[in-house]
Amino acid sequence: MNDTASEGIHDDNGAKALFGVASYTDPKGKWTGTENWGFSHDEDVLFGELNAQTADSPQIDNSDDTTLSDTDITLTPNAKWTIGGEYVYREDSATEYDFGTEYSITATADTGTPVVETPVTVNQTSHGYAGYLVYDTTPLDDIAFRYSSVKNTADGNPYDETVTYALKSPDGKWLTKLEYRYDHTSEGVDFEDSSGNFTKTSGTTLTVGEVYTF
Repeated sequence: MNDTASEGIHDDNGAKALFGVASYTDPKGKWTGTENWGFSHDEDVLFGELNAQTADSPQIDNSDDTTLSDTDITLTPNAKWTIGGEYVYREDSATEYDFGTEYSITATADTGTPVVETPVTVNQTSHGYAGYLVYDTTPLDDIAFRYSSVKNTADGNPYDETVTYALKSPDGKWLTKLEYRYDHTSEGVDFEDSSGNFTKTSGTTLTVGEVYTF
């Protein structure tokens, strides 16, 4: 929850933050539930940052009160099946400038008259969902299916689908994983084409992993 790549809370280490974790497992071990949550005041985490207060580069000091909740539930009905689900809720109460401010000020820089806009408070929420299914085909191998998505209009509601096959050696020292992943977003062009240009709204990844335990 702290300083993750694109989400998380508490990026402003000078501010106070509150974290909590609760976990429950039923006596038979079939159900497991975990709840992670946090709240903090962040700086320049959601809408970017510009520090020079000039006509060509306005000062934008954003602040963001972030609430994050991550709920995980796992069901293991028998030795072969594992079923899991996850729900992530994030709410940001942030101050921002209109996205056109920088361009407006740049356009009037030649006249020496900067455009000044008043920051406004923006409340934004996002909802993330994930589900996975793991089947142990034999004591030495298993196959897993996973789906996840984020409901957030600004990001184009991206989702991914993953299939993973895992094979263990009889002595337990080697673990081989083969994984196929498909990603898609309805907005933006986040994936490369065959020429190396970002022109595609979807992409596929094939990964081979080897783990040796000693």
